[in-house]
Amino acid sequence: MKNKYLFIFFILVSLLAKAQHYNFNPYLPTNSKQADWKYAGGIYYDSHLNSSHLTNEFLNHFNQSKYINNNIKDKQLKQLNAPVFNTQSQIFGADFWLKSKDDERFSYYFGFDHQNIIDSKLDPNLIGLLLYGNKQYAGEEINIEQSDYYSTYFNRIKIGGVIDFGQKENKHTITGFINVILGQNHEEININHANIFTQQDGDYIDLSIQAQIELADTNWADIWTVNGLGSSLDVHYSLIKEKDYHIGLSIKNLGFINWHRASFSGTADTSFRYEGIDPNQNNTNPDSFSYDNLRQIIFKNAKNEAFTKLLPMDIYLTAGKYFSNGKFYTGIATTFYPTLHYSYQTELFFSWNHHDKFHITPILAYNSFEQFTAGLSLGANISKTIIIRVGSSYISSFFSPDQAAAQGGFISLIIVR
Repeated sequence: MKNKYLFIFFILVSLLAKAQHYNFNPYLPTNSKQADWKYAGGIYYDSHLNSSHLTNEFLNHFNQSKYINNNIKDKQLKQLNAPVFNTQSQIFGADFWLKSKDDERFSYYFGFDHQNIIDSKLDPNLIGLLLYGNKQYAGEEINIEQSDYYSTYFNRIKIGGVIDFGQKENKHTITGFINVILGQNHEEININHANIFTQQDGDYIDLSIQAQIELADTNWADIWTVNGLGSSLDVHYSLIKEKDYHIGLSIKNLGFINWHRASFSGTADTSFRYEGIDPNQNNTNPDSFSYDNLRQIIFKNAKNEAFTKLLPMDIYLTAGKYFSNGKFYTGIATTFYPTLHYSYQTELFFSWNHHDKFHITPILAYNSFEQFTAGLSLGANISKTIIIRVGSSYISSFFSPDQAAAQGGFISLIIVR
């Protein structure tokens, strides 16, 4: 008993983020203490893909490894004619968890999840170069300014607990996790400034670049490969007055990863001329223009030392009000990403609750890329033991292939006994 209270105390004082746990549903929150259950388990998947200028059609072809023809490229480049930077973000997550109730106030939690987060800000000239190469720029100098690309992929083993407490009608819930991080891949490239000049007849290419880079092992890792180790804390707090109001706060990914396997980091402030390969002359060019060789040319003083990076933390806030004795619930929820270009998304929603068996929720959303979208969430208690929830804030974008990308959704399956 003493050890259990020490564990509870550690969670409380550590301020361990939004956790997918039994009966936490922002679109229709309920008091989990009143639920009659002993064991619970579930799976959860969600995704968000947003961009300020890359279109739904282009990113669908890109992410599904489909052929991108010149027509799609041309339509995409027209979206980038203005001298504005493209920002893009992809956030994917999958979660498996188990819970066991110890008594009316405390339950234990074990889970495993994976996260893949991509965030970038790209100069339009860089996108044109990636799509068509440098041939179209022959005889002119192109500038690339203040561009960056960030990608991280990791798994978490989560151990924690859930505490329910409160007096009279106000009920509080605190969920806390301690997480072991298993890092798979990390890429971070920042280009402060770059000039590329292609000679009119293609005799040579001049490159001048100022940039920084940090990479884990560049061989794309599977789920069993560990290129980095770290730890993090999560916490979720909610206050609910049954069929009256709800307030929730979460902090997720408060931690770090140390990338130690085949790591690579460096800073470049250099110029390089490529004149092709002449078999009859001695060439200063490398024997191979592989990715590894090219990065060694640009980042001449690179280090193969471990480096530590903070996780992309997110902060989640939600609040809402019940009406008609719990039949209707309306609320607002905002997720903040302090370290990403995709800095926030806000949802306004309205739920109709049909006898605590089924709910339907229209959603209006707005994000930091200045996108308005509409969506829908559905939830059903199929029996006393099975709960299913599905939804998306981006249904309206599905019908707009030529507009800036806004895609994603979630699905949750929960089984209780």
